[in-house]
Amino acid sequence: SFTVELPWFAHNQRFGSVMSWLNLNAPKDCVVLVAHRDEWFERLIPAFTSCNVYSTVMTYATGVPEDRTIHNFLLRMRLSGVRASDARAYLVAHEDDVRNYFYTDWNQAFGHGEEPWILDRIALLEKEYQVFSKKSLEENIKTYRADYIVSDAPLAPSLRNALPDLELATSTGAFSIYSFRKD
Repeated sequence: SFTVELPWFAHNQRFGSVMSWLNLNAPKDCVVLVAHRDEWFERLIPAFTSCNVYSTVMTYATGVPEDRTIHNFLLRMRLSGVRASDARAYLVAHEDDVRNYFYTDWNQAFGHGEEPWILDRIALLEKEYQVFSKKSLEENIKTYRADYIVSDAPLAPSLRNALPDLELATSTGAFSIYSFRKD
């Protein structure tokens, strides 16, 4: 039966170089912001390193306060380059992401379509994003502690320019690991 799982094992092994670097270089209890759409990667960091993650999609079972969940979701939108004027279109197109972050029961998690709760959540997130996107990216990130940003590609120049205290720590495999300069 392992042959069916080989692609999954290979997929996970590509994260090994990041885990190794964090284990060798990052201090215990550092906080890693993952700028990568693979939610599984985010789960692996606390499992295989002594670091914590800035954000997680696993909010239902972990008791993450709703304001922090909203912040994390809006930050993902911001890191994805979503403009304030495109927020609603993005949220509708990424309805499954909204569900994954904000469901409160299994019917919501596995539902589809224009249910009242999802339409209300999209409207709330759109409104919140209008305010969130007016702040600087650095201010958005530094609302909570972040020591590193890990990305599956070099960060776009617009993101690098918006984060003057960020420097490339290393490139490992397909990933770039950035650290925030300490004052």
